[in-house]
Amino acid sequence: MGRGGIKEFIRFYIIARGSIHEVVSLLFTSSRLNYLSSEELERLTYRYNGLLAGINAHLIELSKYK
Repeated sequence: MGRGGIKEFIRFYIIARGSIHEVVSLLFTSSRLNYLSSEELERLTYRYNGLLAGINAHLIELSKYK
C-alpha cells in the first residue's frame, strides 16, 4: 500500500466517514430550510447510508491487518 500503509488507509476512511456524516447533517438542514423536498432528502440519505455501510465494511476488513 502507498507510503503509509494500512494505518494511513484506515485514517482516510475514518475522515471520509466523518465527511459523509457532515453532508447528511447538511442535507437535513437543507430540507428544513425547504431547499430539498422530503423525497430528495430520503433518496440522498439512502445513498449516503449505502456509502457509510461500504466504508464501515472496508474498515472492518482493514482492521484485521493492523
